[in-house]
Amino acid sequence: MHKNKYFTINFMLKKFGLTLQKYDEKWERDAFAKLYESRIKYVPLSSKYPAECIVFSKDRALQLHALLCSYSEKVASPVPIHILYHTSTP
Repeated sequence: MHKNKYFTINFMLKKFGLTLQKYDEKWERDAFAKLYESRIKYVPLSSKYPAECIVFSKDRALQLHALLCSYSEKVASPVPIHILYHTSTP
């Protein structure tokens, strides 16, 4: 009976260019096992900080100052900041 339902549903879906795929429990279990193994393996970081900060700013000196003050005040473990700043007038 189950096999008949599978073919009937696929017959109806064929009109729309779709197919019902069979559920492969072993494939799903293996995929989850590989995902779990990849999460528990320790991979050493290439640098001391897992992330860094880049700030782009143009003609907004006060906003940049406010950002840096807020960052130093609010962030518990700050990472290095790289600032790219440009002015329109010399």
